[in-house]
Amino acid sequence: MSSAVVGYKKTFGEDSVPVSYEDIELADCFLITGANPAWCHPILFRRIEMRKEANPEVKIIVIDPRKTDSANFADLHLQLLPGTDVILYNAIGRCLYKRGLIDEKFIKEHTEGFQDYKELIFKTSLKQASKLCGVEEKDIRKAADIIGVSKGFISMWAMGLNQSVVGTDKNVSLLNLSLITGQVGKPGSGPFSLTGQPNAMGGREVGGMANLLAVHKDLGNEEHRREVAQFWGVDQISPKPGLTATELFDALENGKLKAVWIACTNPLVSMPNTHKIESAMKKAKFVVVQEISHKSDTLEYADLVLPAAGWLEKEGTMTNSERRISYLPKEIEAPGEARPDVEIFCDFAQRMGFRGFNFNNASEIYDEYASMTKGTNIDVSYLNYDRLKNEGTFQWPVPEYRHKGTPRLFEDKKFYTPSQKAIFNLPSTIENTSVQPNGEYPLILTTGRVRDQWHTMTKTGKVSRLKTHYPTPVLEINPVDAFLNKIKDGDISEIKSTNGVVRVRAKVTDTIKKGVVFLPMHWG
Repeated sequence: MSSAVVGYKKTFGEDSVPVSYEDIELADCFLITGANPAWCHPILFRRIEMRKEANPEVKIIVIDPRKTDSANFADLHLQLLPGTDVILYNAIGRCLYKRGLIDEKFIKEHTEGFQDYKELIFKTSLKQASKLCGVEEKDIRKAADIIGVSKGFISMWAMGLNQSVVGTDKNVSLLNLSLITGQVGKPGSGPFSLTGQPNAMGGREVGGMANLLAVHKDLGNEEHRREVAQFWGVDQISPKPGLTATELFDALENGKLKAVWIACTNPLVSMPNTHKIESAMKKAKFVVVQEISHKSDTLEYADLVLPAAGWLEKEGTMTNSERRISYLPKEIEAPGEARPDVEIFCDFAQRMGFRGFNFNNASEIYDEYASMTKGTNIDVSYLNYDRLKNEGTFQWPVPEYRHKGTPRLFEDKKFYTPSQKAIFNLPSTIENTSVQPNGEYPLILTTGRVRDQWHTMTKTGKVSRLKTHYPTPVLEINPVDAFLNKIKDGDISEIKSTNGVVRVRAKVTDTIKKGVVFLPMHWG
């Protein structure tokens, strides 16, 4: 989600999702890009379907190289070439401007940077954009017309943008469409990033990224470091960010990093370039794996395994995509020696002699976090476990004791930037920076999820019924590409790139765009 975080911060001044799920029932235009919610967010997508069924005039646009279930339900499918997202969003913005479908009052009074944005979107003609994206000009115009006349426009995206090349550029270019149409801070409108897993937003709130501190404070901001250091009673906090996930395994492989503690993830399957991850794990001097499942592939390289408690076996809170905090009670005891993650971390810290980890329960940890939010844009200082247990869920901020939460942000059109205006941001490049096909490697590989499996299948992979839909990985290939490469449906095919090679059966289908092939990510 780091690309979405940076996109929101650059546009609104902070990592703040302005939309609620209830806005789905108020919108009349949905732009879904870099996501397949019909499979990956089915409950949310069912709400979109119900909105469409109740109001047939509601329009759905899907941008995806594949004809997914989401695309099949859409009024308009823009089947772009992978990596051309920025070009396409700018082309839509260009059409919106040329057709007079922009909110000039909102732009003038509540945004900055529009002139530079306008100059950028006119650097590429619609004809050029169409050729680069592989999308017909008339379809780009149609998308702009649908968005421009809508009363409530919601854009939705997920890992197809966030976990890709120049993900931040793709995010800000998409967010610009909400600004140019003035579709922020009002019912049924706004940019809505769909988190890829539960509590992704909760992790961001407490600083669960290499360059973040708690409560949306930046590690690179000297004042923020001073505020957090003062709150925790420490002399100072280092301004040096931690390693990103890919940097971490690079450091393990080259020996700069000696040990690694892995929790809540299975990098041997989830990380790109499996051979590199395997090499790094073998070279590590000490590997700790904290897991709830004995099926995790990463366990093979563990020197020490710490059994962790599952979600029903521990107490805590989580925050979903719409900023909604829920209390999660402990319902059953964890088996054997398994313990909640936070108990393991705090126990270890105290044994190492670190102070500030002597919490008696999860409620005390939450109280510390809540008090730290006081006076910030994510203020939940008046929201405690008692309220969460007795009154239910809340959307932050909750700045007063009797406050019921905030369903929608920026209704006053005051944003979290120094000027209180939203910012049009320019991408670092308008070129397609993804690896381009050539004579030796003529096809583009894209990856994604399938309907019935979750991440690396450590749990869902054990359920035989879930394997009936997609029992093994297959390579989706367009009939034209299959013919040119003498591949028949069901053939064992070898897919090779500069990073490695895999062998799977081919599935010849027109659901994938010519020149593009697709592999599911769950098998690594």
